[in-house]
Amino acid sequence: MVFLLGKFMTDGIWWFLFLVAGLPEKQFHMTTQEVMWPTFIVFGIAIIGSVFGGSIPMFFMNKGMNAYKARMTFHVPYRSLPCYFIFDSILW
Repeated sequence: MVFLLGKFMTDGIWWFLFLVAGLPEKQFHMTTQEVMWPTFIVFGIAIIGSVFGGSIPMFFMNKGMNAYKARMTFHVPYRSLPCYFIFDSILW
């Protein structure tokens, strides 16, 4: 049962990746060269965020906060940003 639940939760991403790969060409008539830079920018931002995102709570810990409080000080407002943008787009 747990295996089936795990398959259900993870197999969708493979369908998404393989089906969406041709979307810019079919939907927007974009070539590979035209898609390359926006994709590079998005993945570059994700890499920078993943590498340096852990250093911000460490900054708070070096200032004397305990680990839990330092993580929550950074992550609660940071993780709330997507909700802000979603609700902002709905309201306007």
